[in-house]
Amino acid sequence: MYLRLVFLFACALTVEAAAQSTFDPVQPPKRVVATRIDTSVVIDGALDEPAWQYAPVVRDFGEIDPLQGGIPGQRTAVKLLYNKEYLYIAAICGDSVGKGGLRVPNFQRDFNPPDHDHIAILIDGFHDARNAMAFLVNPYGVQRDVLCFDNRLFDVDWDGLWKVRTSRSDSGWIAEIAIPWKTLRYPGNGGNLQTWGINFVRKRRTGNAYYSWSPFPREYTLTSMAYEGLLDSLQLPRPGTNIRVQPYALVNARQDHRGSATTVSFKPGGDVKWALKTNQVLDLTVNTDFAQADVDQQVNNLQRFSVSFPEKRPFFLENASLLQSGLDLNPDGNKQTQMTIQPFFSRKIGLDGAGNPVDIRYGGRYVYRGDNQAAAVMAIRQAPSSDSTGATDFFAGRWTQRLGRKRAIQIGGLVTSKVDEIAGVKGSGGHSWTAALDGFYRITQKWQASGMVSGTNGTGVDQRGMAGYGQLFYKDNFFTGWLNESFVSQHYSPGMGFVNRNNVMCTSPGFYFTSRSKWLPSFLRSFSPGMSTDFLHTLHTGKLEEARVNVWPVWLELQNGGYVGLVCAYSYQRLSAAFQPLNASIQPGRYRYARPSIEVSSDASRRWSVYYNLSLGGYYDGRLAYNKVSLRYSPLPMAAFSGSVESYAVKDLGAGRLSATYYLYNVQARLAWNPRLQLVAFYQHNSSNASEALNVKFSWEYRPLCYVYLVWNSRGMMDRGVADRMNAAISKVSFLKQF
Repeated sequence: MYLRLVFLFACALTVEAAAQSTFDPVQPPKRVVATRIDTSVVIDGALDEPAWQYAPVVRDFGEIDPLQGGIPGQRTAVKLLYNKEYLYIAAICGDSVGKGGLRVPNFQRDFNPPDHDHIAILIDGFHDARNAMAFLVNPYGVQRDVLCFDNRLFDVDWDGLWKVRTSRSDSGWIAEIAIPWKTLRYPGNGGNLQTWGINFVRKRRTGNAYYSWSPFPREYTLTSMAYEGLLDSLQLPRPGTNIRVQPYALVNARQDHRGSATTVSFKPGGDVKWALKTNQVLDLTVNTDFAQADVDQQVNNLQRFSVSFPEKRPFFLENASLLQSGLDLNPDGNKQTQMTIQPFFSRKIGLDGAGNPVDIRYGGRYVYRGDNQAAAVMAIRQAPSSDSTGATDFFAGRWTQRLGRKRAIQIGGLVTSKVDEIAGVKGSGGHSWTAALDGFYRITQKWQASGMVSGTNGTGVDQRGMAGYGQLFYKDNFFTGWLNESFVSQHYSPGMGFVNRNNVMCTSPGFYFTSRSKWLPSFLRSFSPGMSTDFLHTLHTGKLEEARVNVWPVWLELQNGGYVGLVCAYSYQRLSAAFQPLNASIQPGRYRYARPSIEVSSDASRRWSVYYNLSLGGYYDGRLAYNKVSLRYSPLPMAAFSGSVESYAVKDLGAGRLSATYYLYNVQARLAWNPRLQLVAFYQHNSSNASEALNVKFSWEYRPLCYVYLVWNSRGMMDRGVADRMNAAISKVSFLKQF
């Protein structure tokens, strides 16, 4: 019945497709010329320097959402200046509601843009209309910066060196920004004037509206640089020495088990970033430390697929996309297939199988980004993880080349190597390598295709295997569709990569519509029915092993940014071996079941916000009722409290006909004096395995990218039926010097 409903909706909605079509970039592109000055600007959010009075002003913003091509309801203006050291940008964001109506739920760096008022500056220093450096700031000066590659790969956790201060009043807010030329990436200029791509995009959260200087279709992202404007006639300084040194010192007091003695250790180390040229960067690291990185949050895995935890360590996050060639997310950011194929996965470095840190002695990374080529090379030496193991050497290198008149085709190659030493015997141990060849073709702004083939080999256990995927993707204002085909052979084993299943072939078509018809009630912004599927066959037999069909006949986006969705998931499972989820043992056999669910989210920019997900129905040979409730309260932007409860109620599940209820609790508090001085506490408890974790982190950014950290970590677990606990107190000071 659900499939029929989706088909009927598709037929009815196709009628309005022409009215919601996308459009080509504005021709000729919008242009702005920044004013060169010989003085400096004090970054304080006041704009009281005389130079700002003579700066060119960008005013002609248009509305992107909710009314594409509409006239913005609020005034926005941007001014630009530059001198030999900085590009200065001032954003004046008028708001009739005043400072009391500004929406800033928290002070977390790299905030979630849809939930905050903010202004975004998109800079394409190579003027290739494909890549960008994005600088975002909210009304309280909280920063977010992202490296964007071809509008499909994003280094969200890159932290660039730039400064911003803001001010708020009854007429709106102002952001004053200084970006050093040494932070930006652009071709060597040879003294000639340069033209860059640029765009300015504002999110006004009270009306849940997007405004943009250079317009782009609303279903595209703000990093769609094919729609960029131009920053013209830049007289850039000749590149000089550009070296950033960031040493640190750390003291760690650690108790490995309950009642054991506390050991205290001192660890110095640091990083060096050397911009050899404006498009070449060399990163070096010694005694790399990630004490400030967020801890992994536990999950209860209900799928037969292995869980991939995200990378959170700064050194591996920067420029990570240049080493990525596998299948993980669809281009619109939705993981509409369960398959993950990553020939390179940085969490294999510096972490053991349980996610515990292993010391990194030293390493380096070289990145080159040219007009038509890009390359990234990384080499890391990891210390022994125990007395019985030796050091491990990691190497990864990837090269990409653009082809075609419009450089719409990109091909790339990846090679990784992992060499393990036996303790005390240099040059011994196992060796594994991985190679991959990938391609991407942007057929039009709406159509794109990508694919990859990869092979592995190594010593010891048979690691000779192949994996690959092909993907066709379409997106416009009305319709989004995709088709993924992927396979992983039985012995494909990337020593520095990750796959969540072997010996499988997967077909994953899917689509959804986005309707904004006038028949929708005024409180609704869009109606988006659709479906996603996975059909998995055993590779060497061709037998259907698993099928998943998710149908959402109702998915409603509210005008305030909340949403309501109804989903029905149909599953077929053919188990050839026992499967143990939630302390149950499910025996080999064939299983069919359906699980309807509802998902609801309120306006996440409000002081109070709530998320709820309820899923009921069959689960293999039993029943499972899943509930998740998340609540956040932000009485002030500098104080945010959140928590969630997940419950898993199983009935008559598995060989023992298990009936039980398990809970997973999360609580977090974030207190900030300003964006640079914060205290964050996180607690988690999982009743399914009697584990808990507490992480408390104080951070002070006393100068740009110079930090003081005080961290407390505590983990409780069951060890052979006996409660155990690990505790650690860490203090870390880092300093940054730019030469």
